[in-house]
Amino acid sequence: MKTITLNISLIFCFLFAVATVNAQSPTKNSQTNNHSSFNITDGTLESLRQTGFARCLTVENEIELQNKYPNRATTEAFERMLAPIVARIQADRQAGRAQQVIYNIPVVVHVIHNGDPINNSGAAGNENISDAQALSQINVMNEDYRKMAGTNGGANTTGVAVDVQINFCMAQTDPNGNLTNGVDRQNITPYTNTATPAIVDDWELQSDVETMKANTQWDPTLYLNMWTFKPGGNSLNLGGLDGLLGYAQFPSNSGLPGLSTSGGAANTDGVVAAYDAFGTIASDDGTFILNAIYNLGRTMTHEVGHWLGLRHIWGDSTTCSNDDFCADTPDATTAHYDCATYDTCTADGLGNDQVQNYMDYSNDSCMDTFTQNQKDRIQAVMAVSPRRVELNSSTVCNAPNTPNFTMTNTNGNQSSCGNDAIFDFSYTQLNGFNENTVFTVTGNPAGSSVTIVPTNLNTDGTFSVTIGNLSGAANGNYTITVTGTSPSLTNTVNVILSIGLCSSVANTTFQTSTTLVNIGTINNSSAKPSGYSDYTAMTTDVNIGQAYPLTINVNTDGAYLVQTKVWIDWNHNCIFDVPSEEYNLGSASNVSDGSTSLSPLSITPPASAMTGPTTMRVSSKYTATANTDYPTPCENGADGEVEDYTLNVINLALSVNENEFQQFEIFPNPTNGKINIVLSTQDNVKVSLYDIQGRIIYKEEFNNNATTFNTEINFGSIASGVYLLNVESKGKRSTKKLVKQ
Repeated sequence: MKTITLNISLIFCFLFAVATVNAQSPTKNSQTNNHSSFNITDGTLESLRQTGFARCLTVENEIELQNKYPNRATTEAFERMLAPIVARIQADRQAGRAQQVIYNIPVVVHVIHNGDPINNSGAAGNENISDAQALSQINVMNEDYRKMAGTNGGANTTGVAVDVQINFCMAQTDPNGNLTNGVDRQNITPYTNTATPAIVDDWELQSDVETMKANTQWDPTLYLNMWTFKPGGNSLNLGGLDGLLGYAQFPSNSGLPGLSTSGGAANTDGVVAAYDAFGTIASDDGTFILNAIYNLGRTMTHEVGHWLGLRHIWGDSTTCSNDDFCADTPDATTAHYDCATYDTCTADGLGNDQVQNYMDYSNDSCMDTFTQNQKDRIQAVMAVSPRRVELNSSTVCNAPNTPNFTMTNTNGNQSSCGNDAIFDFSYTQLNGFNENTVFTVTGNPAGSSVTIVPTNLNTDGTFSVTIGNLSGAANGNYTITVTGTSPSLTNTVNVILSIGLCSSVANTTFQTSTTLVNIGTINNSSAKPSGYSDYTAMTTDVNIGQAYPLTINVNTDGAYLVQTKVWIDWNHNCIFDVPSEEYNLGSASNVSDGSTSLSPLSITPPASAMTGPTTMRVSSKYTATANTDYPTPCENGADGEVEDYTLNVINLALSVNENEFQQFEIFPNPTNGKINIVLSTQDNVKVSLYDIQGRIIYKEEFNNNATTFNTEINFGSIASGVYLLNVESKGKRSTKKLVKQ
C-alpha cells in the first residue's frame, strides 16, 4: 500500500457502535475514559498514514456515546442478544426450514443547507444537492442489498455474495400525512462557527450535528433517516469535522438484558453523509457534486450496513483472532484501501481478505459482496431491534390517502418456559380501507399450536395470537410472522418468541466464583471455577408463603470486591423480568470462601408463584466499586461465575383434601368479558386473576351468605389472552385457566 501525505480530506465512517471493551486486566486496574476530549485511536492514525484519510471513527465515537449515555448498550451485550437469534436463523436454513423474509425500509433524506438554491447546475460547493443526486443513492442501496443482476451490486466477484433481501423505498407520505418525494430540505445555519469571518454553510462540531439530527428527525419507527450536509471547521485531529464522509448509529435493543434505549439514542437514530459522498456518478444528470474517490454510493451502503448491525470485516483490531461475528468473511488484521489482493491471516484457510466486501474500506469500484452470515445478522436485527422491526410495517412509502391497514404488536416480544405465549396486536384501517382482513401465523415452533382471536377483522380493533403446546419446543428464538390478508392487500409484522432461559457463559479469565449455595436441602460447596455451572439437577422444595434462608459464599480472587445477585423465575416465563424475582445478596472482598454481606437472605415464594420446578440463577461478579456494575441474569462478563439450580415450588395450602371444592365453575370460557363464577362454599370468597407471567391483574373479596357462591365479574377491559383465575374460601384454593377473546 502506498503512503500518501495529505491533509485529512475524507472520513469513511464516523460512528458504528463498537464499544471499547473495558476488559479487566489480571491486576484489575480500572480504566477511566476521558470525557472531555475526542481522542484519536492508533487505528485511525494508521489510516491517516496509509491513505491520508481518517476513514472510520468507530471506537472513538462510541467511547464518547458511552461516556455521555452510561446506559447505552455495549458491544458484548448486543452480541449476547444477537448470537442466539443468528444461530437459530442459521440452524433453520441448514435444516431446510429457512423462511425468506423480505424487509422493506422507507427512507427520508434530509438535505441540510443554509439557503442556497437547489443545485440543479452541479455547482461545486453547493450542499443543497439535487433530488436526482439524493434519489440515486437509494437506487445504489437496492442494487447492493438485493444483488441485482446487471448492476455493480450484482457483480459478485467473490462468488459468495447473497441477496440480503432488504428493499429501500423513498417515503411518499410525510409525518403530517402530506405527499413527499422523500427529500426533506432544511434551511439551517450551522450552530457553531470558529472561522473569521464566519462560514455559514459548514458544520464544525459533531455535537452540533447530533443536535441538528434530533431537531429534524422524522419518526424513526416509520423512516430510515438519512442526513446530508457540508462538514467543515478544523480537520478531524484538531477537533473539527473537515473531511467527514459519513457515520451511522448502531441498532439498540430495549427490554433485553443489559441493553437500554435510554440516553437519547432514538432521536439521533439514522445515517449521516457529507453532501459530496451521497449518490452515484453513474446516474449523474449534470447536477451531481461528488468527490473524485467515493462517488459510486458505497459510503452509504457501508454505513447502512452498520445501522443494520454489521461490523468491519477485520473486527477493528490488528490480530487474526478478532471477530466480525461472520464466519464466512476471511479473517483480516487491517482495513484495505484499494482493490489489490491480500491475505493477512493465512492460517484461517479462508483465502484472501475480502476487499470486495461492503464492510471493508476498499474503493467503491471493487465493492460488491455481503455474505450469507452478514445477511443472517441483518435479518436478525430486522426481526428484533427497536426502530428496525417496526419499519417493515410502515406504510409511508404509499402515497397519502391510499387505503391500507396496519397491524402493530402492543405487548412486545415474548418468552416461554413451556407455558403459552401470547402476543397482542392492534389493527387499524387507514384512508377509508374497509375490507375484511384475515390473520394467519407462520414461524411458530414445530408441534406448537396457534390460536388467533378473532381470526379476522373488518374494522379497527385488537386481536391476539396464542402460541401453545410449547413444552416440547427446542430452546431458541423464533421469528413469528403474523400476516394480514385482505382481498387487495397483504401486510406482515414480525415478533420474537424466546424459549428457554437466556444463555450465560460468564468468563474463565479469573477465579472469581460462587463457592457455596445453601437454601433448603441444596447445600452445594463443590469447588467451582469461573464461568457457568449447571446445577439444575440439585433441587429443593419451597412452599408458597414460607421463608427460606439463602446463603451464598464467594471467592473474590484476592483483595477485590465481588457482588452477588440471585434471580428466581417465579412466573415460569423463562426471563427474569419482574422486580420480585431479583434478590441482592450483597458483596464480599478479600475472601476465598466467605459469605456475602447480606447472607443469609430470607427468600419467600410469593402468592403469585407458579407451582412446579423453576430455575434459580446465582451470579457473582467482580466490580471496582460497590453498588455499581451489578451482575446481570444473562451475565457474560470478564470476571465472574453464573450457576443454575432448581426450586420446586409447592403450595401446602392447596392439598387435594383441603382444596377440592365440590363445585367450581367459570362460564362462559372462553369469554368476551363477562364471566359467572359458581363455587360450593358458604364463606366469603377472594377472587384473583393473573396473567400468564404471574402478574396480578384483578383482585377482590366478595361477601357470601348463601349456601353456594354465585357472582358475575366483567373482565371486558383486559386484553385478549390466557389468564389464571384463582378462588380462595376458608383456607381452600383452586385455580382454572380463563381465555379472554
